[in-house]
Amino acid sequence: MYTLDMINVNKLSKFFNQVPVLQDIDFSVNKEEKVGILGKTDSGKTTLLQIITGCLYADSGSVLINGYDITKQGRRAKSFFGYVPSVFPVYNEMTVGKYLTFAGKLRGVSDRELERSVFETLKTLSAEQFMNTRIDTLTNYEKKVVSLAQALISKPEILIIDAPTEGMNPEEARMMRQQIADIQGPYTTIICSSRMYEVLELCSRIIILNKGRVVADREVDDFQEKVNEKEGLRIKVIGNENRVRTIFEAIEKDGYGGCYVEKGYESNAFTVAVESNIDLRKRIFEDCVKADVTILEMRRTSLSIEDVFFQLTSEGGL
Repeated sequence: MYTLDMINVNKLSKFFNQVPVLQDIDFSVNKEEKVGILGKTDSGKTTLLQIITGCLYADSGSVLINGYDITKQGRRAKSFFGYVPSVFPVYNEMTVGKYLTFAGKLRGVSDRELERSVFETLKTLSAEQFMNTRIDTLTNYEKKVVSLAQALISKPEILIIDAPTEGMNPEEARMMRQQIADIQGPYTTIICSSRMYEVLELCSRIIILNKGRVVADREVDDFQEKVNEKEGLRIKVIGNENRVRTIFEAIEKDGYGGCYVEKGYESNAFTVAVESNIDLRKRIFEDCVKADVTILEMRRTSLSIEDVFFQLTSEGGL
């Protein structure tokens, strides 16, 4: 069986204790496409990947992997992908070589090909020096490389990676992104991350999740083209939450532009993105003074993709 859509997610929903975690998720991924699933913590990203890979059941909807239902035809569907979860799927007491041999057998690599596959996979990742190293002696970065190797051992058509640089220092994160970028082959790829720059660097399309829903699905170039057309303000304020929201809701109601309010880490602190080609600084200043809201910073800026992500995932977002 073959379909242009290597992955098809249809009306997917999931609830935990009657609380919706995913709601009506719909998207498809074409052959050899590289898609980033982006969202804040608790947006539903990892739950979505667990359902796509058959590690968790959905309450409704379906997932097809190259035309095979992950729930009804799981064994066949799983043969098409390698999965790198956010938590290392490794056995610390094993050496890297023995672990990958074990993983290869589980993935159906023949005994005749197994030894060569283990060596070639490690060589592809410039990690053959770890062949006889115990896993519990490796760094977080090195363990993630081993996790990536187990996903590649059977030469799958689809590669699914959750939180590729979680727990790494900046240099390790840079090396891991380079590892993923350097992987050769006609892979269909999904990379799940809360870091915008990772998705921009590694993917050609972005799906943004917020509170269990898809709020955006665009090509990276299309995102950039759209945001380059717009200007706005970035504002940091301190004050009563209801007053802050009232100020910016009034601007929206008057038709002057979109306003997106997000709570800061400090009490009564908020960051606001205002999308408008009209200079609203005077009005905002006067309204804040009247409402006893203190402006810490207000600057004009061209909106970036990061601003769009902030707007789409803020409490007052789209």
